Formats: sequence, C-alpha cells, structure tokens
Amino acid sequence: MKGSMRQRGSAWELRVYLGADPVTGKQRYATKTVRAGKREAQRLLNEMKVEAERGLATRTTATVGELLDRWLELAREDFSPKTTRETAGYIERNLRPALGDVRLSKLTTASLDRARPVGACGRGVTPENHEPGHRLPWLGAFRNRDRGGA
Repeated sequence: MKGSMRQRGSAWELRVYLGADPVTGKQRYATKTVRAGKREAQRLLNEMKVEAERGLATRTTATVGELLDRWLELAREDFSPKTTRETAGYIERNLRPALGDVRLSKLTTASLDRARPVGACGRGVTPENHEPGHRLPWLGAFRNRDRGGA
C-alpha cells in the first residue's frame, strides 16, 4: 500500500492511497495530521497502511441514489423491459425522494425504516405484510455493493 508523509510546520501530514471508490471510481486517500516526532509519525503511517490493506479505512462518498443508479444499470441485463421500467419508477417515486441524497457512510437502519414504502394496510411494508412479488430494489443494491458491483 502506498503512503507518504510530509512535514507541515511542527506536524506531519500522513497520506495513504486507498484505491478507487467502488461506486464512483474516484481515487481515494486517507489523510491524517499528527503532532509528533518523525519516528512516531512513521509508526502511525505504517498503522494506516495496515488498516488500508485490511480495508478498514475504505469509505465511499457515494450516495444511495448513485448506488441505486449503478445497481439498476447492472440489473437491467437480467430484467425484462417492463420490469426495468417498473423498478425505475418505484425507485423514483419511493426511494430517491427519501434516500437519494444520503451518503452511504451515513446510512442507518432507521433511515431505511423511514423510507419503507407504504403498503395497502397503511403501514410500512414489512416481511409480515408485504405482497407476493413486491420488490425492494435497495436490498439488491446493497447486497451487490460488497461484491465489486454496485
């Protein structure tokens, strides 16, 4: 893993390359400023490199909307034209207004619960009350996120 350090006054700036963002494709870096001696800064840089190699420092700046767009683009190959249209419409009506601008790093289960579509009973769609065939597109998007796809 690549890393560098440079002196900035009495502090050291540490920087480690994390690779490309899996969703946006942009180059990612972890940066930390430490007020310590050169030897301590080098030790911390080595720790940052180990974390980066383990994937602990990897974060994305992508939003839920970007993830859903990427997922739909990939899922289109397996969907019929009608399913693609219906799924895209569902995303635009239900998910994008509620979650589209939320960064993936800030996404919580509470925000997913608030965005749950309303079923025929007037409550959010849950495993207990969902209708057969009811699709929850974001589940597929999040499942595929960690496999290098969207």
